[in-house]
Amino acid sequence: MEETGMEIEVMNRAGIDYEDGLRRMSGNEALYRKFLKKFLQDGSMIRLKDCLSEGDMEGVYEAAHTLKGTSGTLGMYELSDSCDAVCKKLRGNEGDIDVDTVYNRYDAAVKAIEDME
Repeated sequence: MEETGMEIEVMNRAGIDYEDGLRRMSGNEALYRKFLKKFLQDGSMIRLKDCLSEGDMEGVYEAAHTLKGTSGTLGMYELSDSCDAVCKKLRGNEGDIDVDTVYNRYDAAVKAIEDME
């Protein structure tokens, strides 16, 4: 189940550090790919959007915090960092959170995962 260089390059451009994520799974590529696919079923982004539309900032914080941890574990550091920035702003009661960056980085990661063979 050798990952091609092209697929790794696509993942890296999408903000997924494939090699580091694989290292976090002790080099078990099948397990890493399983968790990447499982990420697609994670409801944190839906919850984040729902809570944001309802003005539930505590819920936004919780969803962003969960997404930060999950994405960081899988090597999606750009997404994790964006979620962390949202969490920090919310903790500091700052109103200008940047969810568009979270959405864009999430969408890029999801597309790369969906395109995996």
